Amino acid sequence: MPPLQASAIVLRRIPFSETSLVVSLYTREHGKLHGLAKGARRLKSPFEGALEILSRYQIVFLPRATEGLHLLTEAKLIERFRPELSGLPGLFAAYYVAELLESFTEELGAQPEVFDLAVGTLANLQQQGLPEIELLRFELRLLRYLGHLGQFETCVHCGQVIKADELARLTEVGGGLACPKCWKVGPKGPILAPEVRHWLQALSGETPWPLKDSGEISARHPRLHPRIYGQIRGLVSRWVCQFLGRRPRLFPYLEKFGFFSADRGELPREQLEQPTEIE
Repeated sequence: MPPLQASAIVLRRIPFSETSLVVSLYTREHGKLHGLAKGARRLKSPFEGALEILSRYQIVFLPRATEGLHLLTEAKLIERFRPELSGLPGLFAAYYVAELLESFTEELGAQPEVFDLAVGTLANLQQQGLPEIELLRFELRLLRYLGHLGQFETCVHCGQVIKADELARLTEVGGGLACPKCWKVGPKGPILAPEVRHWLQALSGETPWPLKDSGEISARHPRLHPRIYGQIRGLVSRWVCQFLGRRPRLFPYLEKFGFFSADRGELPREQLEQPTEIE
């Protein structure tokens, strides 16, 4: 087969020999792929920057004919993301982005919107800002793009639009929210205040971002009230664990840097250890 080109983010790299690397990439044109970069560890090679993790490249590769690794022949460095410039929380947040791309996406399943979301998130994590909000935004939009997130505007039972100032109950089985009239239909779940639902809609891309200033949000640096952040962080963490079937490897580091800290409404650790159904 003829060589193919792609714009790619390096998610993981493993030494294969003294001179070569096995790399995991997420590409805009072909989705996730794993390839062998022969000679990438040499001082002089056709792979600029030695295929650094969290960097964006324009690559050329020979597709595999059968099972195995694609053969990378060239990589030109386009952009080197430096999330550590904003501190260690930004760096480990970026590693978490790479872990979710590696774990959630399919081999050779192109989704350009996921690639663009990842590039935008990695670029934002370089800035002095709020990495915990960037992660929530990335996780929710990734879940939505991959079809793992319900909608938050209408009732999954009666189909009626849930008013902006109404409470709603999360129903995992129905894949969305139940309005007050339909709460008794199906299994019970947590009740979401209007503010929580508004933030879920904004972070997941259902409504414009950022939200208007409501006294809890700064127009320049959108902030969530600790109570709202805590509930959303708990829901998103549980959804991620459920879809992965395990606890993400980067969760302990995110905990260490305060992403699940008590002042934001900590989700109990035991709820993160193993995926559980929403009660």
